[in-house]
Amino acid sequence: MEKTKSTTKTKILYAIFISVFTLLSFEALLRLVGVNKSWSEKVGHEYVSGYNWKRASWLYTLPPDSTFEVDQGEFKYTYTTNSLGIREKENPYTDSSAARIMCIGDSYTEGLGAPYDSTYPRFLENELNKRGFINQTYNAGVQGSDPFYGYALLKQKLIQLKPQYVLMTFNSSDITDYIFVGGMERFKPDGTVQYRTGPTYEKQYANSYLFRYIINNILEYEIGLFVKKKDFPSLYSEAVEKYIGLFDSINILAKENEFQFMVVIQPIASELALKTENNELVAKAFSEMENELTRRGILNVNMYTAMAGKITRSNLEHYSYLKDTHFNALGYKMFSDDLLKAIDIKYPLFFKSSPAPVTENK
Repeated sequence: MEKTKSTTKTKILYAIFISVFTLLSFEALLRLVGVNKSWSEKVGHEYVSGYNWKRASWLYTLPPDSTFEVDQGEFKYTYTTNSLGIREKENPYTDSSAARIMCIGDSYTEGLGAPYDSTYPRFLENELNKRGFINQTYNAGVQGSDPFYGYALLKQKLIQLKPQYVLMTFNSSDITDYIFVGGMERFKPDGTVQYRTGPTYEKQYANSYLFRYIINNILEYEIGLFVKKKDFPSLYSEAVEKYIGLFDSINILAKENEFQFMVVIQPIASELALKTENNELVAKAFSEMENELTRRGILNVNMYTAMAGKITRSNLEHYSYLKDTHFNALGYKMFSDDLLKAIDIKYPLFFKSSPAPVTENK
C-alpha cells in the first residue's frame, strides 16, 4: 500500500515537473523569437503601456530647452528642443516677407529616424523656396502626439506665431492613440490629461510572453491594445468620425485666425509595402476620411493614394526602418516630394502666391 502511494506521488510530482518545464521552455522560446513584442520592445526599450497615464498639462511636448539622444536601436540622433519642447528653432519665422508654414503632427512629422535637416517639413520648405515660393516652415511635430494634442498646442501656443498655412498629418498611429487616450474628453477642467484605463491583467501581460500568446494568439486581441481584432472595423470608423469632428473645429479656428488649413493623410511605409488585413483596414479608413473631409469643404490630400506603388516589399528597407517603422531621410524626402505633387494636382493654387506679409502686434 505504502509503495503504491509513493509511486502515485512520484508520478504526480513528475507530471508537475514536466508541465512546469514545458511552460517555462515555451516562455523562453517565445521570448527568444520575440513573438508578440510591442513596438517599444522591438526598438530596444521596455514594454510601455498606452493606458493609465495622467499628464499634468494639455500640452504634449518633449522636455523644453533640452539636448538629448534618441536611440531606437536602428538609429541614434541628438535632439535639441526649444522652450516649448519642440524639435525646432525658437522661432524660425525671421523674415516678415516669407510665407509662414506650420507642420503639426507626431513623430512622422517631427522626423524620428532622420537628422533635423532631413525631415519632411525641411524638405518641403527647401523645395518651395527653390520654386520661388519664399517660405519659412515650422516643424511642430512631436513624437507620441496626435491631432487632439496638436489642436491644443496650436490653440494655446503656436497660434501666437501667426502661421499662414497649417498642415496637420493624420496616420494610423493616431487611431491607436484614440484607443488609448480617447478624444477631447481626455482634457480635464483642472488642466490635466487622463488616459483610458487598461485591463487589470496588463502587468502579467507585460511580464509573460506565454500570457501574451494566450491573449493575442488564442483569444485574438491585438498586441498591446487589448481590443478584439474583429472589433477593429467599428473602432476605426469611430476614431475617424471623432477626428473629422476635430478637423472641423480646427477649420473654424483657421477661418477665425486667417490661415489655410489642410489635413495630410499620411501612410506609414510598411502600410504601402505590405498587403495585410490591418493595412487594408487602414486604407479604407483613410478613404472614408478623405471623402468626408472633402464633403465638408476641408482641404485634404490622401497620401496613401498618392504614394501607391512607390514603396514595395522589395525596397521597403531603402526608405524605412524595418523594426521602428519610421521613414529614414530618403523616405521623408519621397513623402515631401509626393505631397507637393499631390497638392499641385488637387489644389493647384495652394502654394502659388505668397500671402500678405505678417504684421506683428505692437
